[in-house]
Amino acid sequence: MKKIEIITTQNVPIQYEAADLKDRIIACIIDFIIIIILALLFLFIIFKLVFRSIELTETFALIVVIPVLGLYHLLLENVMRGQTPGKKIMGIKVIKLNGDVPGFIDYFIRWLFQWIEIYSCTGSIAALMISATQNAQRLGDILANTAVIKTKGFRNIGLNELLNLPSRENYTVKYPGVTRYSDEDMLLLKQLMERNKLYPNDTNAQLLEDTVDKMTEQLQLDKRPYDNFRFLQEVINDYIVLTR
Repeated sequence: MKKIEIITTQNVPIQYEAADLKDRIIACIIDFIIIIILALLFLFIIFKLVFRSIELTETFALIVVIPVLGLYHLLLENVMRGQTPGKKIMGIKVIKLNGDVPGFIDYFIRWLFQWIEIYSCTGSIAALMISATQNAQRLGDILANTAVIKTKGFRNIGLNELLNLPSRENYTVKYPGVTRYSDEDMLLLKQLMERNKLYPNDTNAQLLEDTVDKMTEQLQLDKRPYDNFRFLQEVINDYIVLTR
């Protein structure tokens, strides 16, 4: 299984599992089936309610329906934040390798090159690129600096969950310097902890060690905390108490 590591805008390294070629193919098939169903449904409605002519309906399909449905991936990946219904069902999504949120131009590049990599050659170019590249990228991904990752098996943490802490009465803050961080920083710390619990491998353990080392320096602590998980949880607790 290929791993993809990104450095977020807060300089926190996060590691993901690259989506399997099989998952991407199945997602593509699901989306293709949805497109066919939408096209047939729409044409049936147009035929029954508007033209009542097979020839006019076919012309309308060539001029309007097919071009519109050709935008399926571009529009839905923008609206669904890196996913289509097929990707969502298969638990995969598009991300930027630099930690930013993909924008319209990124999705546009991926969409544009899929006509070359997938539709013009039954997916052979895309399959070859995904299998051969380090981050399982097809050409459109490389040019857009994106990758497709697995979302299943990794629980996204929301800020509301961080706020669900035990009673803060008589709580003593240990690290007042945590106010230098942001809500997003705390979410990333929680995700890092969750990933270490889900995937307790050497790479994730090292990421955890590096993060604690960096925070020890940033918070100007006299000595490095011994228990990484306890330290990060205390940092999150202190941040919530001091900022809420």
